[in-house]
Formats: sequence, structure tokens, C-alpha cells
Amino acid sequence: GKWSTDIPEGGVVKGTPVTVTYTGSKKVIGVKAEKVAVPAAAEGHALSASAVGEIVGSDGNVYAVADKDNLPEGVTAVAMVAYKSATAGSRLAIALAEEGSMNWNSAKSTCASKAAIGGKSWKLPTKDEWDQMFSANGGSTGLKTALSAAGGASSTLQNGYYWSSTEAIIDPEDDPYEAWLYSFGEGRWYYDDMGNGYQVRACLAF
Repeated sequence: GKWSTDIPEGGVVKGTPVTVTYTGSKKVIGVKAEKVAVPAAAEGHALSASAVGEIVGSDGNVYAVADKDNLPEGVTAVAMVAYKSATAGSRLAIALAEEGSMNWNSAKSTCASKAAIGGKSWKLPTKDEWDQMFSANGGSTGLKTALSAAGGASSTLQNGYYWSSTEAIIDPEDDPYEAWLYSFGEGRWYYDDMGNGYQVRACLAF
């Protein structure tokens, strides 16, 4: 507690001047600087070898959740693998960030316009895809918990309504002006007019 320094948390490179201050009562003979090894950046693996709960980086590789704060330089976490088929090997990864509230058509176009990751395009999840992600994480509450652990924002899957891309055709003779949406607050599906505004979360299918 008698020592203070202006060395930043990440350390400094050789040759960088730093200030070390001692406020104690003992006589200081000298100060020695020692090199400390910096942990190597995490090594990712291919999307095709990912497991539920792992994070997807902006470089198209997948990393363990424990490595979310030690990704390679320039790489950010963008999604979490939320579903893996036991048979076909297909997977879904849900975005860590919200897209905001908007109508159904805007929701689909906003998701589709996001920059591709690892050659895979973003999309608005279908009703079945939402259900698959719920099932793989022990329900909608489990999906929220897993996303928070993966580094999702504090607002990760708010207790509101989220669009799916699935049209709700209630009367086969009517034009489909409604679509399915999921209530995280109530834990159930609803359908509503496509022109209304609800929350949006993109996903990657690969």
C-alpha cells in the first residue's frame, strides 16, 4: 500500500518511461522491473466444429466463453452458438447485441443487411429456430442466462416481445399480414400485425 505507479493495467513495452512512487518511511535502495509473460491470445476453431455456448468472433472463428476477454487483436465477440442438431450437424448462433424495436419487414431487412461472419449471412430467426435455441438451452430463461455469460449486453433478451420471420397464416384465404413473436416476459408465443414494432435479434444459420 506504500507504492504507486502510472503503469497501465495492460503493462508497457521496453523503453517506456514510468513513474514509481514510495510513500513509506523506510529507505529505498533500488527498484527492479521484471518481465511478466502476457497470455497468448486464444486460438479459435471453425464454425463447423462449434458447440452450444461457445462464442463466435468477428473473424468467423469460434472461441470458448472463458476466452471472451482474450480474443486475438481486432477480433470481437458477435454471437453465441445456441443450437446444434444432433443428426444433421446444423447450428444456430444468436447475436450478442440487440437490433432495436421495429416492424416485421424492417426486422428482416435489418438482420439480412448485417455484415456476414465467416461467409455466413445473418437472418431473423424463424419460429422453429427460436424454439430450437430454447430447447438447447433449457428454455427461454436458460438462453438469456447463457447469452449473459457469453458477454451479451445487460439488456440481453429483454422481457419484451421478439419477432420471428414466420408468418402467422390464421385464415388460409387471407393475406398474411401477421407474424409470430415470442414474449420473454410470459414465456409464450403470440402473433400480431407485421406493421407493429417489436424487438429484434439476428441469428446465423450454418
